[in-house]
Amino acid sequence: MALVTERDTGEPGTGHSDDEIDDDDDDVDDDEVDQIVAFWAQEAPGLDMTAKAVSLRLRRTAHLFDRALHRDLADLGVEVWEFEMLLALRRAPGMRHSAGELVREAQVSSGAMTNRLIRLERHGWVRRTPGPTDRRQVWVTLTRAGQRRAAQLLAAKADTEQRFFAGVDRARLERMAADLRVLERSLRDGVGHDGGAACATHPSPAGRLGR
Repeated sequence: MALVTERDTGEPGTGHSDDEIDDDDDDVDDDEVDQIVAFWAQEAPGLDMTAKAVSLRLRRTAHLFDRALHRDLADLGVEVWEFEMLLALRRAPGMRHSAGELVREAQVSSGAMTNRLIRLERHGWVRRTPGPTDRRQVWVTLTRAGQRRAAQLLAAKADTEQRFFAGVDRARLERMAADLRVLERSLRDGVGHDGGAACATHPSPAGRLGR
């Protein structure tokens, strides 16, 4: 099987050929991922080197972005889970969720969620109230202070994203977003050798709150 690197083909799934993509890939030297793929192409030529290259780059890019985001949020004295919960509440109808919904979306225990809510409440960013029909149910609402904090954190994350992707042109970013959407959908639909089941049984540590 021929070695596949970033320089050999256009982006998968976009319908673009090399001739249609005007970029400087031909001037880029082989990096560590290329070297790893080249090694396995020699040692285990039966492996799918395209899949290997994509998986390595996805993992490394995600790690680099998470590290950048952690660093920028730490400068503001905020942990990633705090950011995710505030933004999840900001997006919710009426800017509120039940505690149970937050537990399911964050994929943490109810005890861990209680501790998180206590911390957010101490900051004055959320307010907990009993349910109107079932007082055993707890509703979590974003306060005005929480809305201001969420806006500040959203702006900080947008700045992180701008700096992180500054070296990539807009057209390429749009193609990557479209291709990754196709990949994520195929995994969530269970396509690709139980990929969907893997997502369900081994969720991301970040949970489903989104960023």
